[in-house]
Amino acid sequence: MYNVYNFASGLWGMFALVKSVEFACAPQGRLKVNEVSPGVLKSSVPNGNAHVTCKSAPKAANLWTNVRDGFLDACELLSSMRGIGWDYGTGNDIYIPPEHRSLERSAFLRSTLRTTLINFLLLDAIDTGFKLVPGVSSPSGGSIFLPDLSPVPRVLASTALHFATGVAFIGGLTWCTASSR
Repeated sequence: MYNVYNFASGLWGMFALVKSVEFACAPQGRLKVNEVSPGVLKSSVPNGNAHVTCKSAPKAANLWTNVRDGFLDACELLSSMRGIGWDYGTGNDIYIPPEHRSLERSAFLRSTLRTTLINFLLLDAIDTGFKLVPGVSSPSGGSIFLPDLSPVPRVLASTALHFATGVAFIGGLTWCTASSR
């Protein structure tokens, strides 16, 4: 079934593909938080004031643990939206832009709720508008160039649908980023 949001799914698929190729081509692998090399965690060195206790040797992992850990690592890799070449173990000198909303709790929540509601309603209105245009959102496919119209209204309608798709995409991204901060 055709859906106006398939574009975002396609972008995510291309992102996952490019990221998979980048992971395959990284000669040293990619680091997770607190790793110095893939699979090797940073060790804490006692300063002489701590009591050192002996821990028992880790138990050998069973098949279920290995499969679960591998699956969780794969999900983490494909769902993290860091750029190409990013290592979580580095990045102390990255630029983090200042927050444009108030960081006071109640003002932040009001601003986030307001942004989320506005973008949700905008997205819903655009989606409803698409469903009202005959043939555009039909399961069998359609064209944004409506054949029943004369050339000028046809171009205006297709331009409006094209613009609405862009607004829906940007509104959806804004809705997601406002909700996740």
